Amino acid sequence: MLIYLLLADRRFEIVADRGIHRHVGNEGWEAIARQMEAIFAERRYLDAVEHGVRAITALLARHFPGGDRDPNQLPNRPVLLG
Repeated sequence: MLIYLLLADRRFEIVADRGIHRHVGNEGWEAIARQMEAIFAERRYLDAVEHGVRAITALLARHFPGGDRDPNQLPNRPVLLG
């Protein structure tokens, strides 16, 4: 999962691989994007990103429940591309 912020263009994209997208569909991503857009419009940028992360996490948990036998495969810290 990737929330790609294009600050210069004032845009963002939510990017999922095909396997995840197959379960969530366009409607799921569009709902999250609309909510984030509304929060961004209020100039609450951090809140918008946090909302997106929490909403995506909830979707993933619903479709791909974790457990003790399924630990994280990658670190949870953000990666900043420069």
